[in-house]
Amino acid sequence: RFCAFYFYFQYPFLEDVWTTYKDFDKEVVDEKSNYFNLCSLILNSERGDKSTYMDFCMKFMRNL
Repeated sequence: RFCAFYFYFQYPFLEDVWTTYKDFDKEVVDEKSNYFNLCSLILNSERGDKSTYMDFCMKFMRNL
């Protein structure tokens, strides 16, 4: 507990960084079909299991 308390007051910007990360990492719900179509086009040449990259691609495209 002391360590978390110490870091909170020592590095208050970390809370902003964590909040921003959580916003960027949210699930893609709105306009999912647009991102899905774009990522399908991008990942079309990829061999193997595309589902591993699809979630990352949709989040990445949304956050650009």
